[in-house]
Amino acid sequence: MSYDYDCINNGWLNIAHGDGVFVAVNDFSNKSATSADNGKTWTRHDMPIGDWYSVAYGDGVFVAVNLLYNTSARSTDNGKTWTQHVMPKREWESVAYGDGTFVAVSYDSNTSARSTDNGKTWTQHDMPIEGWRGITYGDGVFVAVSSSSNTSVTSTDNGETWKG
Repeated sequence: MSYDYDCINNGWLNIAHGDGVFVAVNDFSNKSATSADNGKTWTRHDMPIGDWYSVAYGDGVFVAVNLLYNTSARSTDNGKTWTQHVMPKREWESVAYGDGTFVAVSYDSNTSARSTDNGKTWTQHDMPIEGWRGITYGDGVFVAVSSSSNTSVTSTDNGETWKG
């Protein structure tokens, strides 16, 4: 088995799969990495400046969120090229896709953001507390978890409202 050393050891934080490709994002090199052979080999690609913490796939698009620069990035060509988009001012920690919507959660606030146009524009929504570290989607529900209070919340309306 051979690996691209840089793709294994330089700040890769999150990975998503879609359209037969794995896409990983990096928190300090402004790079993504793609693999079309189930992770055997990787190719690095430039991303806009940022600390890219999470990536999700949905509706033919990869969307990544940025911890420090209040932006997201979207790729319509399986992670090779990226377009940067403005998000509400927060530290965006995690993003997920479900039911035609990308939803991101913030670590530094009681805030989520949702995009119904594949990551181009985002609207901010209140959450019960702060410290959100992860979000996922399944069975018609977004579920987010917080490290600051060991709690979770759910949204059945694609991230508009949250219940604990």
